[in-house]
Amino acid sequence: MIRNIYIRHGITLYSQQNKFAGRRDIPVVEFDMQMFNDSLKLIESHKPNILIHSPLLRAKQTSQLYIERFIFDEVVSEPLLLERDFGVFEGQLKTPENRNAMEEHPSVECDITFIERVVSFLDKYGALDINVLVVGHSAFFRKLSELTNTDKRKLSCCESSCFDFKRT
Repeated sequence: MIRNIYIRHGITLYSQQNKFAGRRDIPVVEFDMQMFNDSLKLIESHKPNILIHSPLLRAKQTSQLYIERFIFDEVVSEPLLLERDFGVFEGQLKTPENRNAMEEHPSVECDITFIERVVSFLDKYGALDINVLVVGHSAFFRKLSELTNTDKRKLSCCESSCFDFKRT
């Protein structure tokens, strides 16, 4: 049974403007309350033991909403969950041209390094054999979903999805 939940952080100005945020430590400006309420139901049904979040402000702010409503055995700020480093593209619009140029630019975290980081996260927390709530970022979730063959491949801000730690 899949017992793990991934929630993308709340809405930021960058997400509203369709810009790459990456490692920029920007705050949440609002939460989608319908998606938030949906995530509460998911958490109530799966009862995660620990909450793991990215150390970036937007993930910490989102995590706080769940910490105020649920009791976790442990809350972990996990550097492996940092959003992908988009280098000079952070703050730029997410256009097809920028997405293509980004993959070849030396300032951007290369895909191999990013995959290694996601695999390290899966290995570290998958070995615990407990229910986990993760609050993180969109690029991290996309890579995690590719590696674990999760049906859902993209999350909007505040959206939640179940996943398994087993890699395919």
